[in-house]
Amino acid sequence: EIEGGGMAFEGLTTGMRKVVLGDVPPSAHLYFVNHYLDFGERVEDGFVDPGRLAGASRLPSVAELAHRPSGPGEREVLLVDVQIDGRLRARIEHAKHEARVITDSRDRIKALAGYASDELGGVSALIGADADTHLAALMSEAQSAIVPLGELDYGVCRHRALLFKVLCDAAGVECRL
Repeated sequence: EIEGGGMAFEGLTTGMRKVVLGDVPPSAHLYFVNHYLDFGERVEDGFVDPGRLAGASRLPSVAELAHRPSGPGEREVLLVDVQIDGRLRARIEHAKHEARVITDSRDRIKALAGYASDELGGVSALIGADADTHLAALMSEAQSAIVPLGELDYGVCRHRALLFKVLCDAAGVECRL
């Protein structure tokens, strides 16, 4: 469900848009427990990545994640959901088009990797600081630690790797995360 103005995660209102989320999909649980997704394991809509949570034996529910602290220095929870994330949907469509026109598989992978990198700030000595500032602003605006992947303009390795995996999944390119 999308409405203008604010984002709601199971009753939590934030600054981007309104979204009602259910429980997380199996791929998110797999990733949380194993710290990777293998070839053939796709990132599904509703996938969340809170990062590694010290001492956690299970992936928290979306409601629990939505209420995590979102202030300066707090870690964001990445959300993948093309149904609600128009920017991510556009990035996926671009990647699918690139994958169709490039016939060499190695060149296809390089193009998708380059695109993921460029979309999240490109090559920069300051990318870590840029990403931190950008993420803090997104979480502050949303008043939530949950950040849709498509909202990112800057990102470091974990953000780029997740975007690359999502793009590869959509383009039919085998990939691990």
